Amino acid sequence: MRSSTVCTFAIFLIGIALVIEAKLPPEVMQTRLDCARYDCAETRNTWKSTKQQSDFEKYMQCLLSCIDESLTPQQVQQE
Repeated sequence: MRSSTVCTFAIFLIGIALVIEAKLPPEVMQTRLDCARYDCAETRNTWKSTKQQSDFEKYMQCLLSCIDESLTPQQVQQE
């Protein structure tokens, strides 16, 4: 019972994330993809191999920092 609840919740969160991302401007989406692919690849790989919450938090912080540094103030306002 518990695993099905977790699975349902995970699917729900993924659905929300997809809806939010679909509304982002293309340049913001490209920045996010580039950050995940290049700048934060090492922290992503660490998180995938350890599956620990602390490594996931480091990966998310890396993404947020990279996106903030990469976007111009006008692009941030579009979000």
